[in-house]
Amino acid sequence: MEGQGGYFRRNHFVPVPVVDSLAQLNAMVDQWDIDDEARRISSRPHTIGEYFRSEQPRLKPLPEEPFETGRWFTPRVDRNSQITVRTNRYSVPVASSASRCGYS
Repeated sequence: MEGQGGYFRRNHFVPVPVVDSLAQLNAMVDQWDIDDEARRISSRPHTIGEYFRSEQPRLKPLPEEPFETGRWFTPRVDRNSQITVRTNRYSVPVASSASRCGYS
């Protein structure tokens, strides 16, 4: 499974798709997922969709209560072009931090 996640990322998100909205990106991902159902991995006898349909009855149902899958943060870019989210620091493109500081 992990290998197929990498395959999906490399083949659909590299280079990063240019979209006008998150809804447009989600629609693209949904279509890529549908298209992938017909794909075969190497010389395996079945498609990805066929394998999923055979395993689907063994999957547990989704929880009935909704749960938070993400959080929104508004971090500030520091002078080292990094942001801090909780206790982790992440680099951001220099152009982004320079433009926010009034540099060009």
